[in-house]
Amino acid sequence: MSAAQVKDVRKKLGLARDALAAGDNQNARALTREALALDDASYDAWVFDGKAAFACGDPNDALRSYKLAADLRSDHPAARRGAIEAAEKLAESSQDGDIETLVDVLQGALNLPADDKQLTPERRTEWTSRLARACETLGRHADALARWMTVLQRASADASCDGDAADLAMPEPDDVVAALLGAARCALAKEEFESRADGDVAAANVSSTTIASPAELRLARFGAAKVRAAKPNPGLDIAVRALLHAENTARADDAVGAVFLGRGARAFDPTLDTVMATRAGARLDLAVGADAAGLAALEALDEIERLLMRHGDNPEVRVLARDTALEAAAALDAGWDVEEEGWQETSAFDEESVALTQRVLGVIHLCVSFDPEANHDPTEDPTWTVATIWASFADPNGRGRSGRVAHAPGSNAAFVAFPAAHRAALTLALRRDDSLVAGGGDKSSKEASNVSPVEAGATMLGWGAVAEAAAMAASPSEALDAARLGLKAIKAMRDREQGSPNDATSCAPRAQAAERRLRVVAAEALSSLGRLAEATTAFHAIVPPSPRTTRGLAGVVAKNASSGEDPERAASEALSIFKSSASEFGPSAPRALAELGWAILKQGGLGAASRARRALERAATLAATLARKSSSPDEDDAPIDVATGAPPDIAARLGVARWREALDAGDTDAACARGPNSARAALLAAAAQDGPHRATAFAHLGLVYAASGDSPRAGKCFDRALFLDPTDAVAGPAKCDAALLGFGGDGDQSAERVVETICAAALGASSRCVWAAVRFAPIAASRGDHEASAAALRTVLRACGADTQAAAAAWEALGSSYDAMDKHSAALKAYRKAIALDQTPRVYALARSGRVSATIGDLASAVGFHAGALTQAPNHPAPALGLAEAETARAREAARQGAPARAAIAAARAAASANAAKGVSNPPLRAIAKRSGDAYLVMARLRIPACDSSLSAPARASMANASAMASCRAATRAYATGVHLAPHKHNAWFDLAAACVAAAEIDGEACSSCGEYSALSAGALSVSVSLGSLTLENKPLGSFVTLASSCLRASLRLNPTNPAAWLALGTLPCDATQTLSNDEDPTVSKQRNRARRETALARAVTLDPSLASGWACLGRLYLCAATDTEASTEVRFNLMKRASLALDKARAADADSPDAWIATAALHAANLDTGEAAGAARAAADAGNGSDAHTQRVLWGLRSAGGVLRDAPTPTTSLGAAYASARRAFETAPSDFAAALALGLCAEARERFWEAKFAFEDALALLTEASTTATTVTEPSTGSASFAAVVAEEARLGLTRVTLATPESVDPTFPKTFLDPSGLRVSTRDAQRDVHFRPWCVTTRAYLCALLSSSEHREFRYAAHAVVFDAFGGPGRARASKATSTADSATRAAVVAAASAMAATPGGHGEDAVLDARKLARNLAIAIRNNPACVAANDARALAALALARRVVAERSLKEKPDTQPEKGVFVFSSSPSRAAETCGALALVVAKRDPVLATVLLAAASEVFLSVGDTHGAMEHARDATALAENSGVDDARFVAAAATKRSGDVSGDVTKVAASHTDSDAARLLAAAHVLQHRDSRGAESVFREVAKSDAATSSAAGGVSSATSATAKLLLASLLFARAKPSAFGGGGEPKCGKEAGKIMAKVRRGAVVGAVGAAAAARASVAITEAAGVQAS
Repeated sequence: MSAAQVKDVRKKLGLARDALAAGDNQNARALTREALALDDASYDAWVFDGKAAFACGDPNDALRSYKLAADLRSDHPAARRGAIEAAEKLAESSQDGDIETLVDVLQGALNLPADDKQLTPERRTEWTSRLARACETLGRHADALARWMTVLQRASADASCDGDAADLAMPEPDDVVAALLGAARCALAKEEFESRADGDVAAANVSSTTIASPAELRLARFGAAKVRAAKPNPGLDIAVRALLHAENTARADDAVGAVFLGRGARAFDPTLDTVMATRAGARLDLAVGADAAGLAALEALDEIERLLMRHGDNPEVRVLARDTALEAAAALDAGWDVEEEGWQETSAFDEESVALTQRVLGVIHLCVSFDPEANHDPTEDPTWTVATIWASFADPNGRGRSGRVAHAPGSNAAFVAFPAAHRAALTLALRRDDSLVAGGGDKSSKEASNVSPVEAGATMLGWGAVAEAAAMAASPSEALDAARLGLKAIKAMRDREQGSPNDATSCAPRAQAAERRLRVVAAEALSSLGRLAEATTAFHAIVPPSPRTTRGLAGVVAKNASSGEDPERAASEALSIFKSSASEFGPSAPRALAELGWAILKQGGLGAASRARRALERAATLAATLARKSSSPDEDDAPIDVATGAPPDIAARLGVARWREALDAGDTDAACARGPNSARAALLAAAAQDGPHRATAFAHLGLVYAASGDSPRAGKCFDRALFLDPTDAVAGPAKCDAALLGFGGDGDQSAERVVETICAAALGASSRCVWAAVRFAPIAASRGDHEASAAALRTVLRACGADTQAAAAAWEALGSSYDAMDKHSAALKAYRKAIALDQTPRVYALARSGRVSATIGDLASAVGFHAGALTQAPNHPAPALGLAEAETARAREAARQGAPARAAIAAARAAASANAAKGVSNPPLRAIAKRSGDAYLVMARLRIPACDSSLSAPARASMANASAMASCRAATRAYATGVHLAPHKHNAWFDLAAACVAAAEIDGEACSSCGEYSALSAGALSVSVSLGSLTLENKPLGSFVTLASSCLRASLRLNPTNPAAWLALGTLPCDATQTLSNDEDPTVSKQRNRARRETALARAVTLDPSLASGWACLGRLYLCAATDTEASTEVRFNLMKRASLALDKARAADADSPDAWIATAALHAANLDTGEAAGAARAAADAGNGSDAHTQRVLWGLRSAGGVLRDAPTPTTSLGAAYASARRAFETAPSDFAAALALGLCAEARERFWEAKFAFEDALALLTEASTTATTVTEPSTGSASFAAVVAEEARLGLTRVTLATPESVDPTFPKTFLDPSGLRVSTRDAQRDVHFRPWCVTTRAYLCALLSSSEHREFRYAAHAVVFDAFGGPGRARASKATSTADSATRAAVVAAASAMAATPGGHGEDAVLDARKLARNLAIAIRNNPACVAANDARALAALALARRVVAERSLKEKPDTQPEKGVFVFSSSPSRAAETCGALALVVAKRDPVLATVLLAAASEVFLSVGDTHGAMEHARDATALAENSGVDDARFVAAAATKRSGDVSGDVTKVAASHTDSDAARLLAAAHVLQHRDSRGAESVFREVAKSDAATSSAAGGVSSATSATAKLLLASLLFARAKPSAFGGGGEPKCGKEAGKIMAKVRRGAVVGAVGAAAAARASVAITEAAGVQAS
């Protein structure tokens, strides 16, 4: 730039300066613009342009020009100053952008070095203050705080300060005050901003992990703010402390102080103090450990004390101070008072606690209006309530807390110390606070938003006060609940420490004293509630122990002493703990000494009362001293009697001790004495004050007055004691005893009523009152209140121990009460407990147990109980009659199930037991007559046939009827005796009528014209005596019917409302002895009889509409009338309709009524619906064991099947079910030819031809017998006269059919033996009878298995598996045979049985050998027929061939003896030797590949047969074949058998067909080889074979569940027999080896103990022993 241009610029700038000075701002601006146009890099031009623009009112252009100038020369201050001026002008608009510009300009100016012209220290000080204000306005509180602190640093320092403050001048007082205020404001704002940021982070964290509610978000923000407040903030502390210090030290003579004083009211100060107090409270909440919490609490107390001192009139300040003071008290463990008054070890801690408590209470008194009695809603402000009530309770100068000796639970002193109203208010407040905390997130709740929750520390203090107050008020449940909530609050306090950044692992937890006190209160509450185990654990957990915890533990042990197994030891242990509490922990603690004295007194013993009295007097003295010190410290006068100044409970105990001491010494005068140091004085002092001790005091005062003879006062004292405590154990028994002795009672009340009233009141107050329960139980039982009696007895059992011998009587009485309430199960348990506990037999409990068992249907147990009672008390009427009743019920049940033999045995035992009751003096004859009559009547209804199979069916039926008639006559005599003894009892006449009807049935006097009503009579009488379905034979009735009618009418005269009697009268058969008059029409007579019956039956169902038998009989009557051929069609239709309706009602009343279903079957038969008739008959047969039901089931079932019968599983066409019903029908009624015909038809359908043949023969015989005794035989259901002819024709046809179909190869005697209808089991189980009586017979087992396996009943098939097991262990092991089918298992069992019998039965020559062979062949033939296609059938065929060979040999030997006369039937089925040999040879080819040994045995048997007939060539040929087969097989056993056959081809003596086999073919051959070895007298070789076979079956036995197989069992048994033979002495024909006998015994025991499948039993073992000794050449003894 040229010089001329520079000169022009300067000239224009000079003109511009002059224009500005002249006020021509626009001209000046134009000149500066011209200058800038000449030189835009001129610093001065831009500065003057800024001044001109500012002067023209354009601060923005001015600021822009100044900035350009500063850019040109950044170190020159002129542009900076101008920019500051322009920026301030712009900042006046309060826009953030403009203020931000001001901040930048000020910072730029302050960055320049100071000088003495433009950037002077004064200006820098001013600019620093301006910059702080601008930053504060922008919210940049950190920068503002830094600038304000710079100003304050310069104001508080001299010229030697460093940093930015060194360039500043000393600020003015106003600037200092502004800096103080600004620093405080900025520090608070900064803290608030950071706290808000931390809260946002915490809320975001919560929201990221769960769906948070508003309350949870607020809680997260609150926690974050508290953590921020607890963190150190030096800047805030310095700023706030500096301001507060300046305000506090302001003086008028000080410039800064004068400014402060000139400001007037301190509006900002409460906020600053509140912040500091809040931060102190936050540090207190988050302090880690007890020590840190204590220091933080003291600091918080300092802050709130300063806050209250400055701003105590502010309500918000008082609330903050109150809450912080409570938290400080919780952290300092203040206000808990002494744990045990007089415990010296805690005196120092107690003094420190008192000081801290007083300081906290001082703060609380300044914060709240201290008036706990004011009418104030405790839930309005829960914290206020807690503070108010806790402060009154925790006041060290007050009455104290639960540790004071005077505050015994429930005492008046305790009530005054903490009134119940205060406790209730505090509880309401804390409960309300819990609800506020739980629902604090609900913004709609106005209360939740206006009331702040109580902090954890205050909550802990509040619940602690409630807990101790409840304990003092004797409310343990409330105390326990409050203590637990207090401990929960302590946990919340400690959990807050987890959020602290400090480490809490090595610090002691806070609130240790509070936790200890709450645990003590909780343990004492548990002890009071009877939760002794929990209380013991709680007391042991409190460490270190104290007098209070130790005596509490001792109290728990003492309570355990009353219910423990060793009361004396427990009481001694409790006393030892009491002594430890009194001597070691609290020798000066009155309460510990008092508990010790009381424990000594309760334990008793020599001198116990004196020792207790001394301990109690010492406790009373110490308590009185402590009371005087707390109330009047300056008074030292002691009372005349120590009991006067003592707590009332200690005084009461002292009075009791003095009373007991006088009684122990026998000093009646001392016991009744008055004046100081007497029992009466102490008891009067105790009775004068309220509390739980008053009842004890009045009760013992009553004893004192009673001893002195003052009965009225004694009674009043007892009444007062019972009024205070109805359960008092002294006053209650004394009052009861006085009432019983005549000193109690009011006017017309009896002594028993007085005792009942007292005991009822005691039990009403406490269900555990033992003395009241003992007295109340018998009284309540005698009055019929068995529920109350049972409750009292349960109390007695809890008190005396339910498992002690002394409790047996209580258990028995409890069982009696339960029995009276029909609680049968509970009664039975109680009786059993009494029986088990008492060593001596309790006949009553046994008898009643039997009665209850019979009631619930457990007849077996009932019989056992009654039998046990009779064992202890023979002929006692109660158990004897109970046993008779139970046995009678068992007999009826057995008869219903189809077990007549078992029923007969039970009925006989019942009759014998009833008659045995006559052996006592004054026997209950009527009950005996009733029970014996019932038993005899059961036996009369059974019709047990004779067991002699040689008798004909009519003979067996006649014998059964004779036996039944004898029983019926005995029943008639017994019932007649009952009528004689009680002629006014209608039931006696009814029973006699039942016996008469039964006699009429048996005697054959039934009238043919009334056959239609026989079933009705049966149903009627069964209602009363429950004997099942009674069927009358259609023979004339005479005297028995007349007598029955008379008895029924007599019963109805006595009780005309008995529906059973009307039912019996309506179904009573007609008397055939009554003849019609000459002019009387038989039809009219029949109609008249029907009308009479209809009337009687209608009355029966009217009296009892649920009488199913009555409706059934009425329907049967209508049906019989409808089937009358003389009735018209319309009449028959109406009668059928009425019959249908009646039967519908019968089935609706009882769906299991046999009478209803029998009549329904007849109805369907009348409607020609055979299918429905068959179904109804099946339902009737399933409901009962009546002969009529089973017969109809068979006949209708066969007819419904349409003649095409198969073994189908349908209920009505199943051959198995029909066959079972036929067997049951014939066994129930052995004289019923229809049942015999049904059995024959079923047996024929199942191809049991021999059984069918005998059944048809029995039917014909019975028909022949019936035709000789009656002119006409009618069928019971229809009355058809042609029924007998039809039965006879069907029987003859059936006999013809089965005779043609019977196989000739089957012995006709065998079915007769097993299928005889006189067996003891129903259906095919008659064979099981033989197994039951002869469990050792494997043959009967095998055949029974064959019978069962052919049945389609699942239970029969299952029984087929188990039937061959031993009788003592079979059914449980039946699952072992599940691997094969039922029929295959049965066939194998038959094979095993036959082979075992062959091995155990002597063979050779003679008649016995022939019969044995025939029997074996017969059994094997049955097995083959049952399952001809299985592998076992081939084994059976092979064994049958061997049996045939044995039979040929035996027959040939008999033929060779001309002097031998064979028995009848021996040679009927004589076999051809050639056929036997061919059969053995053919079967040998069949089994050769599978079992060469068995094939070799068959060939050897063929050789034996040829030898028996003298065919040596044939014998040698078969022997060679056997040798070749043995060589090819390579089996040693086969070689041995072949060698024996070759040798025997020249020696015909012996028997090579003896064999033993099992379900494994090789083992069977081995047993056969062993038989050959024995034949050649090689017992050692046979022994080795037997052992090998027994061991080889181990794997099979293990796979079958440990069940020994038939082979193993047979081999073991034969081995045992062989060893027995060897063990016999030589002198008796044995082997002379005694050691063998021991091993044989062990083997035999194992065989008999296990489940022996097809093995030989004891008898078979004896036979096997004989056979083996003969084979071994040893003569048996």
